[in-house]
Amino acid sequence: MKTVWIAIGGGAYEERAETRDGKATGRFAERPRGKTWRLLRGVSTRREAQKAALNRDPRTIGSKFAALAQRYLDAGCPDSNNESRGKDYCAGEKNAVQWLVKFFGTWPVDRLSHADWPEYKKFRTGQMRKGCTGLRAVDKDHQTLSNIFQYAMVNRLFPGNPFSQRYKHYQRAELIKTSRLRAPRSADDIHQVAGELLGKIAYKAAGWLSLFATFTGCRVTELLRLRVDAKHPGPDRYDR
Repeated sequence: MKTVWIAIGGGAYEERAETRDGKATGRFAERPRGKTWRLLRGVSTRREAQKAALNRDPRTIGSKFAALAQRYLDAGCPDSNNESRGKDYCAGEKNAVQWLVKFFGTWPVDRLSHADWPEYKKFRTGQMRKGCTGLRAVDKDHQTLSNIFQYAMVNRLFPGNPFSQRYKHYQRAELIKTSRLRAPRSADDIHQVAGELLGKIAYKAAGWLSLFATFTGCRVTELLRLRVDAKHPGPDRYDR
Protein backbone atom coordinates (compact mmCIF):
# COMPACT_ATOMS: atom_id res chain seq x y z
CA MET A 1 0.00 0.00 0.00
CA LYS A 2 1.30 3.44 -0.93
CA THR A 3 1.68 5.83 2.00
CA VAL A 4 2.67 9.46 2.51
CA TRP A 5 4.20 11.28 5.49
CA ILE A 6 2.77 14.63 6.59
CA ALA A 7 4.37 17.10 9.01
CA ILE A 8 2.45 17.52 12.27
CA GLY A 9 4.82 20.00 13.95
CA GLY A 10 7.75 19.73 16.31
CA GLY A 11 9.81 17.76 13.81
CA ALA A 12 7.37 14.81 13.83
CA TYR A 13 5.55 13.22 10.86
CA GLU A 14 2.44 11.05 10.63
CA GLU A 15 1.97 8.30 8.06
CA ARG A 16 -1.21 8.41 5.97
CA ALA A 17 -2.59 5.91 3.46
CA GLU A 18 -2.52 6.90 -0.23
CA THR A 19 -2.90 10.70 0.17
CA ARG A 20 -2.51 13.51 2.72
CA ASP A 21 -6.22 13.15 3.53
CA GLY A 22 -6.05 9.37 3.76
CA LYS A 23 -6.54 7.25 6.87
CA ALA A 24 -3.77 7.40 9.46
CA THR A 25 -1.76 4.19 9.78
CA GLY A 26 -0.77 4.85 13.38
CA ARG A 27 2.94 5.18 12.63
CA PHE A 28 5.02 8.29 13.36
CA ALA A 29 8.54 9.29 12.40
CA GLU A 30 11.08 12.06 12.70
CA ARG A 31 13.50 13.36 10.10
CA PRO A 32 16.73 14.53 11.79
CA ARG A 33 18.30 17.45 9.90
CA GLY A 34 15.84 16.90 7.04
CA LYS A 35 17.56 13.77 5.76
CA THR A 36 16.96 10.16 6.86
CA TRP A 37 13.62 9.03 8.26
CA ARG A 38 13.50 7.44 11.71
CA LEU A 39 10.44 5.70 13.15
CA LEU A 40 9.30 6.83 16.61
CA ARG A 41 8.72 3.76 18.75
CA GLY A 42 6.27 3.55 21.62
CA VAL A 43 4.07 6.51 20.61
CA SER A 44 0.39 6.33 19.66
CA THR A 45 -0.79 9.96 19.43
CA ARG A 46 0.34 13.12 17.66
CA ARG A 47 1.14 14.78 20.96
CA GLU A 48 3.40 11.91 22.03
CA ALA A 49 5.12 11.89 18.64
CA GLN A 50 5.83 15.63 18.79
CA LYS A 51 7.21 15.33 22.30
CA ALA A 52 9.41 12.37 21.39
CA ALA A 53 10.80 14.13 18.31
CA LEU A 54 11.52 17.35 20.19
CA ASN A 55 13.19 15.65 23.13
CA ARG A 56 15.75 14.03 20.83
CA ASP A 57 17.16 17.39 19.78
CA PRO A 58 19.55 18.61 22.53
CA ARG A 59 19.16 22.22 21.37
CA THR A 60 15.55 22.30 22.58
CA ILE A 61 16.03 20.80 26.04
CA GLY A 62 15.89 23.45 28.76
CA SER A 63 15.71 26.34 26.28
CA LYS A 64 13.27 29.05 27.41
CA PHE A 65 10.91 30.81 25.01
CA ALA A 66 12.01 34.27 26.23
CA ALA A 67 15.57 33.61 25.04
CA LEU A 68 14.39 32.48 21.60
CA ALA A 69 12.08 35.50 21.24
CA GLN A 70 14.92 37.87 22.11
CA ARG A 71 17.18 36.27 19.49
CA TYR A 72 14.43 36.84 16.93
CA LEU A 73 14.26 40.54 17.82
CA ASP A 74 18.04 40.92 17.87
CA ALA A 75 18.21 39.43 14.38
CA GLY A 76 15.85 42.12 13.04
CA CYS A 77 12.66 40.00 12.89
CA PRO A 78 13.78 38.03 9.80
CA ASP A 79 11.37 36.77 7.14
CA SER A 80 11.31 33.23 5.73
CA ASN A 81 14.42 34.09 3.68
CA ASN A 82 16.20 35.07 6.91
CA GLU A 83 16.37 38.74 5.85
CA SER A 84 15.70 41.57 8.34
CA ARG A 85 12.38 43.36 7.88
CA GLY A 86 13.45 46.76 9.22
CA LYS A 87 12.74 48.97 12.21
CA ASP A 88 9.12 49.83 11.39
CA TYR A 89 8.10 46.17 11.19
CA CYS A 90 10.14 45.25 14.26
CA ALA A 91 8.37 47.92 16.33
CA GLY A 92 5.09 46.03 16.01
CA GLU A 93 6.77 42.69 16.57
CA LYS A 94 8.47 43.96 19.72
CA ASN A 95 5.12 44.89 21.24
CA ALA A 96 3.69 41.45 20.46
CA VAL A 97 6.81 39.72 21.83
CA GLN A 98 6.44 41.58 25.13
CA TRP A 99 2.99 40.08 25.62
CA LEU A 100 4.05 36.62 24.48
CA VAL A 101 6.98 36.62 26.90
CA LYS A 102 4.73 37.66 29.79
CA PHE A 103 2.79 34.43 29.28
CA PHE A 104 5.23 31.94 27.70
CA GLY A 105 8.55 33.47 28.80
CA THR A 106 9.70 30.76 31.22
CA TRP A 107 8.24 27.85 29.25
CA PRO A 108 10.64 25.42 27.54
CA VAL A 109 10.41 25.96 23.79
CA ASP A 110 9.42 22.36 23.13
CA ARG A 111 6.36 22.69 25.39
CA LEU A 112 4.50 25.27 23.29
CA SER A 113 1.71 24.04 21.03
CA HIS A 114 -1.64 25.10 19.56
CA ALA A 115 -3.36 23.50 22.55
CA ASP A 116 -2.04 26.35 24.75
CA TRP A 117 -3.41 29.16 22.58
CA PRO A 118 -6.92 29.37 24.11
CA GLU A 119 -5.28 30.00 27.49
CA TYR A 120 -3.13 32.73 26.00
CA LYS A 121 -6.23 34.27 24.41
CA LYS A 122 -7.92 34.38 27.82
CA PHE A 123 -4.84 36.05 29.31
CA ARG A 124 -4.42 38.60 26.48
CA THR A 125 -8.04 39.68 26.26
CA GLY A 126 -8.12 40.07 30.02
CA GLN A 127 -5.53 42.84 29.74
CA MET A 128 -7.59 44.98 27.37
CA ARG A 129 -9.24 48.25 28.33
CA LYS A 130 -13.00 48.42 28.50
CA GLY A 131 -14.62 48.42 25.07
CA CYS A 132 -11.86 46.44 23.32
CA THR A 133 -12.30 42.74 22.68
CA GLY A 134 -8.58 42.15 22.06
CA LEU A 135 -9.31 39.44 19.49
CA ARG A 136 -7.41 41.22 16.73
CA ALA A 137 -4.39 41.54 19.04
CA VAL A 138 -4.55 37.80 19.77
CA ASP A 139 -4.52 37.00 16.05
CA LYS A 140 -1.54 39.30 15.43
CA ASP A 141 0.35 37.79 18.37
CA HIS A 142 -0.19 34.34 16.86
CA GLN A 143 1.46 35.50 13.64
CA THR A 144 4.42 36.85 15.61
CA LEU A 145 4.73 33.54 17.46
CA SER A 146 4.77 31.70 14.15
CA ASN A 147 7.44 34.12 12.87
CA ILE A 148 9.63 33.36 15.89
CA PHE A 149 9.47 29.61 15.30
CA GLN A 150 10.02 30.11 11.58
CA TYR A 151 13.21 32.02 12.40
CA ALA A 152 14.28 29.25 14.78
CA MET A 153 13.64 26.57 12.17
CA VAL A 154 15.53 28.37 9.39
CA ASN A 155 18.52 28.88 11.67
CA ARG A 156 18.41 25.31 13.02
CA LEU A 157 17.60 26.40 16.54
CA PHE A 158 14.43 24.31 16.56
CA PRO A 159 13.34 21.40 14.35
CA GLY A 160 9.95 22.77 13.28
CA ASN A 161 7.24 25.43 13.48
CA PRO A 162 4.27 24.08 15.44
CA PHE A 163 2.31 27.28 14.73
CA SER A 164 2.55 27.22 10.94
CA GLN A 165 -0.62 25.15 10.55
CA ARG A 166 -3.86 26.72 9.35
CA TYR A 167 -5.08 29.08 12.07
CA LYS A 168 -8.71 30.02 12.62
CA HIS A 169 -8.78 33.71 13.49
CA TYR A 170 -10.73 34.83 16.55
CA GLN A 171 -11.55 38.25 15.07
CA ARG A 172 -14.12 38.06 12.28
CA ALA A 173 -12.92 39.81 9.12
CA GLU A 174 -16.05 41.95 8.78
CA LEU A 175 -15.45 43.47 12.24
CA ILE A 176 -11.90 44.64 11.52
CA LYS A 177 -11.84 48.43 11.17
CA THR A 178 -9.08 49.51 8.80
CA SER A 179 -7.72 53.03 8.31
CA ARG A 180 -9.41 53.13 4.90
CA LEU A 181 -12.76 53.46 6.64
CA ARG A 182 -11.59 56.72 8.22
CA ALA A 183 -9.83 58.14 5.16
CA PRO A 184 -11.08 61.48 3.75
CA ARG A 185 -13.41 61.03 0.81
CA SER A 186 -12.50 64.26 -0.98
CA ALA A 187 -10.27 67.34 -0.94
CA ASP A 188 -13.09 69.23 0.79
CA ASP A 189 -12.91 66.78 3.72
CA ILE A 190 -9.15 67.28 3.95
CA HIS A 191 -9.48 71.08 3.97
CA GLN A 192 -12.23 70.93 6.58
CA VAL A 193 -10.13 68.75 8.91
CA ALA A 194 -7.01 70.87 8.40
CA GLY A 195 -9.01 74.06 8.94
CA GLU A 196 -10.36 72.86 12.28
CA LEU A 197 -6.88 71.82 13.43
CA LEU A 198 -5.25 75.08 12.31
CA GLY A 199 -7.92 77.06 14.10
CA LYS A 200 -6.65 75.85 17.48
CA ILE A 201 -3.18 76.75 18.69
CA ALA A 202 -2.64 73.39 20.37
CA TYR A 203 -3.32 71.50 17.12
CA LYS A 204 -1.68 73.75 14.50
CA ALA A 205 1.26 71.36 14.03
CA ALA A 206 -1.16 68.50 13.34
CA GLY A 207 -3.00 70.67 10.82
CA TRP A 208 0.14 71.41 8.83
CA LEU A 209 1.19 67.77 9.13
CA SER A 210 -2.10 66.61 7.58
CA LEU A 211 -1.67 69.00 4.64
CA PHE A 212 1.93 67.97 4.00
CA ALA A 213 0.92 64.30 4.17
CA THR A 214 -1.88 64.87 1.66
CA PHE A 215 0.17 66.74 -0.93
CA THR A 216 3.45 64.81 -0.64
CA GLY A 217 2.31 61.26 0.07
CA CYS A 218 5.00 60.99 2.75
CA ARG A 219 4.59 58.89 5.87
CA VAL A 220 4.42 60.66 9.22
CA THR A 221 7.88 59.36 10.13
CA GLU A 222 9.22 60.90 6.90
CA LEU A 223 7.45 64.22 7.46
CA LEU A 224 8.96 64.52 10.93
CA ARG A 225 12.40 64.56 9.32
CA LEU A 226 11.61 67.70 7.31
CA ARG A 227 13.50 70.78 8.50
CA VAL A 228 12.84 74.49 8.01
CA ASP A 229 16.56 75.27 8.32
CA ALA A 230 17.76 72.77 5.70
CA LYS A 231 20.27 74.22 3.24
CA HIS A 232 19.55 71.93 0.30
CA PRO A 233 16.08 70.98 -1.01
CA GLY A 234 15.32 67.31 -1.37
CA PRO A 235 14.31 65.62 -4.65
CA ASP A 236 10.65 66.39 -3.93
CA ARG A 237 11.57 70.12 -3.52
CA TYR A 238 10.74 70.18 0.17
CA ASP A 239 13.62 71.15 2.42
CA ARG A 240 15.08 68.30 4.44
